[in-house]
Amino acid sequence: MPISIHLPAELLTQVDQRARSLGLSRSGYIALALRRDADPGGWSPGFFDALRKVDAELVDDVGTLEKSLGPRKSRKAAPKL
Repeated sequence: MPISIHLPAELLTQVDQRARSLGLSRSGYIALALRRDADPGGWSPGFFDALRKVDAELVDDVGTLEKSLGPRKSRKAAPKL
């Protein structure tokens, strides 16, 4: 669905550069970025358990990683540009 948005010139330049580097159109890149932000997902419920099963030596490393990441945070409102 077509929409219209207004972006600061410097942000639009960054968007265009990033889109080109990924081989995407501006529209495709913006849609991808919005999809990622709209559905942050986070770590799936069994992600860390699955890592622990891969290799017994990873158990300590996964525990350390899990602690360092802390709880998932979410934004209450969109950031001001």
